[in-house]
Amino acid sequence: MEWIKSLANKLIGLDTAPIIYFVEENEKYIGILTQFFNHLAKGAFNAVTSSLTVLEILVWPYSKRHYSLAEKYKEILVGSKHLVVMPVSIDISVEAAKLRAKYKIRTPDAIQIATAIHCGADMFLTNDLKLKKVKDIDIVVLDDLL
Repeated sequence: MEWIKSLANKLIGLDTAPIIYFVEENEKYIGILTQFFNHLAKGAFNAVTSSLTVLEILVWPYSKRHYSLAEKYKEILVGSKHLVVMPVSIDISVEAAKLRAKYKIRTPDAIQIATAIHCGADMFLTNDLKLKKVKDIDIVVLDDLL
């Protein structure tokens, strides 16, 4: 709970995995993510994610014809006034290229982090341990919070 309180009035860059874990109620992470998304919904802090998140999140439900799950994801992504989905702009693409060159990370990860940096996020919430090598923004890994 202390970690959630430390997010007050901050902007959080949000990777795809935490959203998936929350919507699909992953047993390992549901406690901390329920707190996170409840506080986000109340406006205790704001979050930003890339439009790439929409693509990454919807592939599986659409491939399995699980349209109700796809709608649940879309509701979270576009229905929250405290979560902004940012389109991938030229500036974000340039920042992502710099991150890829510097840290040798995958393109989707670079786009996600570049989006957070471009928007002025205070940290980036993920569950990808490999991203901890990025030093341009504070990378917070879910497993480290448990």
